[in-house]
Amino acid sequence: MDADTPKIFASYGDIGLQTIAPAVTIPTVGEKTAEFAGFHADTKYRPLATVSHHNVFDPHGWHAASLSSEEITALRRAFRTKFPNVQNCIVEDRNCLA
Repeated sequence: MDADTPKIFASYGDIGLQTIAPAVTIPTVGEKTAEFAGFHADTKYRPLATVSHHNVFDPHGWHAASLSSEEITALRRAFRTKFPNVQNCIVEDRNCLA
């Protein structure tokens, strides 16, 4: 895929990002959805990441685990203790942004 490094970056968080050449068709997965739109009202495709070499691995060796019902209960209790006012902000609501 052809891409260019911008001559200037808008912020430090943009360093390392590249601009995809206009003539290139950008690969997508699935359909556009509000699930990936952030705080904007428009829809976005699922984000994709690319690497230049086949060297991607999990340095911590994480793997899926099955938890017992007691562990799940303890996890939920600890989560609610730390975050007692968690809200589901799927529907746009100004109170969710507070």
